[in-house]
Amino acid sequence: MVGDEDQSIYGFRAAYHDALMSFSNDYPNANVLLIEHNYRSTNEIVAVANMFVSRNRFRYKKAIVPTRGNGLPIQVIDAVNRVAQYKYLFTVARTCETETAVLFRNNDSTLPLIDMRLVLIL
Repeated sequence: MVGDEDQSIYGFRAAYHDALMSFSNDYPNANVLLIEHNYRSTNEIVAVANMFVSRNRFRYKKAIVPTRGNGLPIQVIDAVNRVAQYKYLFTVARTCETETAVLFRNNDSTLPLIDMRLVLIL
């Protein structure tokens, strides 16, 4: 079995958190190997992610180690509601002069931003 209990948000893709967490009990002679290296993200991103996921009591204890080195500092934006969040993202998209990425939990989350763009174009 291969999986990552920290990515149980993928339940819509049949990820089953309980199967991962009960694996050692169901198969007591099996070895559990933890993959603790992150090859995608910078030190700053991994540090914030570790602080966030470490609060979850229902996970294997592990420390994710980044391999890419330092990157840009993390910028946290407080938005009072979803409308404020989309207005901020739209402003950033219109005024951004450097390569920028926005991570969404699912593709439906982008629809209001696309709708805002269409309204402002028309």
